Amino acid sequence: MLEKQQCTLLKSQLKKLKRALIWRLCKTCFKCEACHITVRNWKLEFDLASLATGVGFTAMAGWLASFLALRKDEKSVQITQITEERTKWRAEIRELTQSIVAIFSAENEPSNEQREKFQAALATSLNPKCTWDNQLLDEYRNLIHRGDTTRFILAVSLLLKHDWERV
Repeated sequence: MLEKQQCTLLKSQLKKLKRALIWRLCKTCFKCEACHITVRNWKLEFDLASLATGVGFTAMAGWLASFLALRKDEKSVQITQITEERTKWRAEIRELTQSIVAIFSAENEPSNEQREKFQAALATSLNPKCTWDNQLLDEYRNLIHRGDTTRFILAVSLLLKHDWERV
């Protein structure tokens, strides 16, 4: 016969054990004559296959989550770096355009050396396969001393706007 304290102790252990999902429980029943309640004696056994499967799924889910987080961080860093480089490039093109307009608007005619220097700076800053960039180089070649620089400035503006919209 089980005493009342042992019966309540077994009940509390029973509640704890029911919550454990990984365990397979083997039961043998006892009847308490003092309180007329059937109490079960629970024996714990590991189910190694279920345990290994659970650990495996958890490890795979953790690896997948960390991989996706890493890819997201790499993409974020890459986008930030590209945006910063494009910002620097636009600033350089603006400064170069201001220098070109200043030279072609000055009192003295620009020398061939200055013209070639600016053309080289423009050509190395632009994409030779892009129509926008080639149009800008054509407008530069058409510049004359004390001439109208409006078309050249417009071509630079359109190029910068096109680049700004790509970001």
